[in-house]
Amino acid sequence: MNDGEELAERDQLQRPAEDVGEVVALDQRVSVPAGSFDGCIKTHDTSTLDPELDEYKYYCSGVGMVLVEEPDLDEELTAYSGL
Repeated sequence: MNDGEELAERDQLQRPAEDVGEVVALDQRVSVPAGSFDGCIKTHDTSTLDPELDEYKYYCSGVGMVLVEEPDLDEELTAYSGL
């Protein structure tokens, strides 16, 4: 690691977290165009840098993120081929 890389790494370690994610629900059922999934986790995400950020994300085991709910837009998983 050179001096520039070390300085950048140290700077990253000293910064406070900017995004905050909190688990708000477990064992959720989510239906999106890619299918229906059980046992999903729902998180609420905000950011200290972007006060407008207010989104809920759903993560399902073996799949990953399947749904993002934002105040004015939803993003859904449209295809899933399995593991």
